[in-house]
Parts: sequence; structure tokens; C-alpha cells
Amino acid sequence: MHANIDVELGWLGYLIMGPAHHRLHHSTVIDEAGNFASATTVWDIAFGTFVYEPGQRPEAVGVVRPETFPSPMNVVRNQLHPFVDQGQK
Repeated sequence: MHANIDVELGWLGYLIMGPAHHRLHHSTVIDEAGNFASATTVWDIAFGTFVYEPGQRPEAVGVVRPETFPSPMNVVRNQLHPFVDQGQK
């Protein structure tokens, strides 16, 4: 999924995840960031986190507030990071 290739899956994009979904997952615009599944769209659709419209491109990709991320050398803090309330500033 980390291959940043421009591949459109057509109607299959509503069933399986591809690079377009992953780019939206990494969008810096929180309202369009979603797509947490890695293979199929089933769980994202079930939990309301599915974001996809053929041809949709994020404004920018990356992470919001990268300063909140722990050092890569701190494995435990990195594993717990998604579960810690970072608060929106």
C-alpha cells in the first residue's frame, strides 16, 4: 500500500483498498482522512471511516502535528501512540 502509484480501481475501489485509499488515509485534512483497513473496505464501511470517490486526491499527505509523535527509538510509546488522546489545538 505504500507504493504511491496512480492506479484507479473503478468500482473495485468500493470493495478493496488501493493506493488511492491509502493516500486519503494519510491526508493532513482530518475530515477526509479515514480508511484504516488494509485489504477490504468492509470494516471502514461498517465503522463509518470509509472515504473514497474515484479521482479524489488529498490536498496534502503526511501527519498532523508531527511533533506529538514519540521518537522512533521508543518502541512502546510508538505502539501506544494511537490510543493516547493528543487533544486538538
